[in-house]
Amino acid sequence: MTDALILSGILLAIVLFTHVGRHKVRIVLLVLPFLTCGTIGYLVLADMNVTTPNLMAAVVGTAAGVAVGLGLVALTRVEGPYSRAGRGYLALWLAVLVGRLIFIYAIEHSRSFAVSVGRFLVDTGIDEDGVAAFFVAMALVMVLVRTVGVWVKWSGQKRAGSGATDPTRPGEARNGVATYPATVPAPSAPDGTAPRRDGV
Repeated sequence: MTDALILSGILLAIVLFTHVGRHKVRIVLLVLPFLTCGTIGYLVLADMNVTTPNLMAAVVGTAAGVAVGLGLVALTRVEGPYSRAGRGYLALWLAVLVGRLIFIYAIEHSRSFAVSVGRFLVDTGIDEDGVAAFFVAMALVMVLVRTVGVWVKWSGQKRAGSGATDPTRPGEARNGVATYPATVPAPSAPDGTAPRRDGV
């Protein structure tokens, strides 16, 4: 339970300080979740008992993390160089983290629930390492998917913005209208001399 509280506290702190509200998209903030998630994942999963059931639990957790991460991306708006996430984004985060803590609390304090979960684990061959792998994979993947999604939105808007401000070369179309230099040299006469103007 202590490890779960620590991990949930770290992730919630990341959300509150770097996700919720209006924040400028910075490379450091995009890279930070990868470093944090990689470190936490290594510390928690380095000594995992690698079995097929445990790996399947991790795969299911990864799939759940992808689904939640896509939801977080959908609830995040990118406005120029800024990202904005509101109450819906925070509510989804809290639902996942609080649900995780309730599950762990129920196992430790509800005998009937613990017996039911234990029977399921015995039937599937998943041990406590597999349960940890499920929750850790879900938490880390949802952070990574959200980070990648925001980066894709931000870089896409950045490319679109730079393309819209690029000067158009003479003769190219801008908003459907061809542009030419301000002064266009008059065409020469067939004999090579400059054309005469009216009144000259």
